[in-house]
Amino acid sequence: MIEKVKRIIKDSPLIKTVIFFTSVFLSGILASGFVSEITESGKLKWINFYKTTSFYLIIIYLLILYMYNRFLFISETEQKKFLEKDYVQSYIVSECLPELAERYKRDLKDGKSQNELIDIQKEIKKLTK
Repeated sequence: MIEKVKRIIKDSPLIKTVIFFTSVFLSGILASGFVSEITESGKLKWINFYKTTSFYLIIIYLLILYMYNRFLFISETEQKKFLEKDYVQSYIVSECLPELAERYKRDLKDGKSQNELIDIQKEIKKLTK
C-alpha cells in the first residue's frame, strides 16, 4: 500500500504540485498562528514561544516535510543512477546474462557447432552500446 502511494507520488507531477501548494499554504497558516500566539500588546514575546501549540505543530510539519523531501531525494538518486553509463551497462549485463547463458546451453544441447553458437561477448557489447 505504502509502496503504491510512493510510486503514485513519484510518477505524478500533479500530485507533487498539490503537495507543494498544500505545504506552502500550511506553512503560512502555521507561521501566522505562531506569531499571533506569541504577540502580546502588539509586541512579540519570544520568551513564550515554547508554550504555544503552533510551535509544536510547526515542528511536526517540518518533520513530515523532511520525510517527503527525503523520499523525493532517494527516488531522484535512483533515477540518476541510470544516467551513468557504467551503471546501465552493469544493469543490462546482470539482467541479460542469464538469458544469454540459457540460450547458449540450449544451442549446445541442440548440437550446434562452435561456428553456429552465439558469441556471448559480442551480444553483451551490442546491448551495452
